[in-house]
Amino acid sequence: MTNNRLTHKTLLSLRQLFDANRSVAYLKLVAFLLLLLFNKGSFAQTRVDSLLIQIINEDSITPVAGATIHLSNKGKEPLRLITNERGEVCVPTTYKADSIQITYWGKTMLHAAARLTLSINRFYIQSNLYLDNVTITANRQLVKRSLMQDVVQIKGVELFKSDNALDILPLIPGVVIDENRLSYFNHPIIGIRLGKGGVLKGIGASTMKILKALRTENINDITFKRRNQGQGIQYEIIIKTDHSVDVTLSPTLGAYMGKRANAEASLYSQFSTKHLNNILMVSGDVLNKRKSEQSTYDIHSKQTQVDVDDAEHGKSLNLNYDAEWSPNDAFSAGISSYYYTSWGQKSRNSYEGSTTAHFEYAPITFEDVTGSLFFNWNKANHSLHGEISYNKSTSHTGLEVDGTFQQDIRQNSISPNGFVEYSLVNKAQTAGISASFAYAHLRNADIDRPTFASQAPLKEHTFTPVIAAFWEKNKFGVHAAMQFERNYNNFYSSSSWLPKLSLRYGGDAMSVELDYAKSVNRPLAFMLTNNQTGQTGKLRTAGNTQLRPEEKHQMDLNLSWGDLYLTISKLWVNDIADLQLDNTAQSDTLLKRWQNVGRASSWDFNVYYNLHYGWFYANPHVSLNLGKFKGNANLLNNYNFTLSLPLQATFNNHKLSVDIEYLAHSKYYQTTTQPMFILNLRYNISIPKSSITIVIFARDVLNSMSIEKSTTQTASYLSSTVLHKDKRLFGLSLAYSFSKGKQRNINGVTNNQNRNK
Repeated sequence: MTNNRLTHKTLLSLRQLFDANRSVAYLKLVAFLLLLLFNKGSFAQTRVDSLLIQIINEDSITPVAGATIHLSNKGKEPLRLITNERGEVCVPTTYKADSIQITYWGKTMLHAAARLTLSINRFYIQSNLYLDNVTITANRQLVKRSLMQDVVQIKGVELFKSDNALDILPLIPGVVIDENRLSYFNHPIIGIRLGKGGVLKGIGASTMKILKALRTENINDITFKRRNQGQGIQYEIIIKTDHSVDVTLSPTLGAYMGKRANAEASLYSQFSTKHLNNILMVSGDVLNKRKSEQSTYDIHSKQTQVDVDDAEHGKSLNLNYDAEWSPNDAFSAGISSYYYTSWGQKSRNSYEGSTTAHFEYAPITFEDVTGSLFFNWNKANHSLHGEISYNKSTSHTGLEVDGTFQQDIRQNSISPNGFVEYSLVNKAQTAGISASFAYAHLRNADIDRPTFASQAPLKEHTFTPVIAAFWEKNKFGVHAAMQFERNYNNFYSSSSWLPKLSLRYGGDAMSVELDYAKSVNRPLAFMLTNNQTGQTGKLRTAGNTQLRPEEKHQMDLNLSWGDLYLTISKLWVNDIADLQLDNTAQSDTLLKRWQNVGRASSWDFNVYYNLHYGWFYANPHVSLNLGKFKGNANLLNNYNFTLSLPLQATFNNHKLSVDIEYLAHSKYYQTTTQPMFILNLRYNISIPKSSITIVIFARDVLNSMSIEKSTTQTASYLSSTVLHKDKRLFGLSLAYSFSKGKQRNINGVTNNQNRNK
């Protein structure tokens, strides 16, 4: 295969070089023509029976694109190859090289004897060259997109020391982080895997702590893989860690202050051998938060005012251990164990007219334990993946009102799960078929005493077989999947056929993709319980055993051109579930219950752009939503506009990060929200000749995110709420990184894997 194409970013870089200084224009023109000549005269093997050579910049640990590799063998003609945007070339295993020469822009960076015996042979060079004060650096493509998965080469990003996974994710086009949720091009990310075949961990507060503990210098790449199984179009994140060092430790400690003092700490540790990789992550925090809420309810011209002030205190501990054993390239197996616990209390003062009540929620405890086993088997074009897991979680909340015991709320749930998937792909990897089967069981017991009677435990069984296939030819690709879902629980049983279809045309520079998916979102266990929980003296919340599942149809048109991405989505949703006021049957007491409130249709327009100039990153995102909501007796127009702009600038040992977000006046179903402008700042400094990084940060600088105003209006009532949260924070954290590994030599050529030493 001939590699004679310069990347778009390389051409931009060359244009900047020619404009910088006319006195060196001739020299740059010669270098440019030489690079074109080298590209036309080079070739790269892409067959399976090849060895991989990768050239890495010693200082920034990033791939070097456009480097020329000369391989010599006394009995054969020498090979000349040019690295691609990932700094890689493939060499046939039949070519036994006895020496290697690496040149970059005409300058020899390395020339020594070598014997290529590893499946991946990495060489480290100093790739920065200076021509009359003009710096030439390799350009990389941040995201490589395909029909089923997008791969982000983390080593292709100018990483700052002691960044974590949550720092780098907002710089990836299409990724949005919202509280404890992640999305990719407007589709939910439902879990992460550590390793290509690890166990899927659901996204939540505890998973976000895992991502925060995971240092980017210990990550090789991040893959966003589309799931055949799931509700609509969903993604999972596969994080491949770096096994090149034997031991890695990265502890952090931070303290921050809003209206109260808080602290958090984490530890990422990894121990790797030839066949075994162990990862242990520990994190914990001490949280103190304040919140106040003023709400007005107008029901049938009768107005009720409810004001509350909350003070929350809590501690949490997060433990995650993953181990994978790989005796050979065909088989791997491992375990994943997880433990999370939190303990806290909340004091609430409720003001309702002339009545004042003091609520004490103590203790508030939660414990979650999960154990999983997984295996992966690959032979020729066949692959098999399986995993089983067992989860047990318990929660307990005690409630006293004015010193009198009122409720003792306990939940105990267990959930064993099993999943197996088989896939077959042709030798050219242009077509394939896969089949999978999953079973999940949930048993959730609510114990609510003594005020209300306990409800029988919720028991649920879900069976999900899926068959999927893909086919690619030239620049065209098709992916189709059919999922059948059968669900049984205490209140209803349902069966659904859930199709997915994706059509894609295009290459690296431009692509067009059309997607369709149907999904059914079933109510969660707490939404189906009839138990009532006291919130104030006049307000209670409850579930609804009659709650119906949501049915959703979605079509997406995705357009990409270089670093510009546009998505247009059409969405239909039936039986929308929301927490709404139910009645005022008990004099002035208000009851909020989960209900099916109506149906909606909407258009979503999203624009993403990735701007990258070596030391500077920007990833602006504009989102516009227009639609209609049909309730029980009215038709409403919905609208929403959001602008987000993450920025990052790196200067040697310094980095400045700015996150800007504007949320316009919006209407979502029956709720209207007021505008907010959010600004977060962070400054990192890495202390020279040490492994310590200091981070100074300020969140919600303008105090806008801390104030949320919303109004909900239906045919029977009107409610208005102003919520003040303790989100304005200022803090300082320290991070330390340590790694120890063995230098690997290939006949005198140093292949330095211990980059942190």
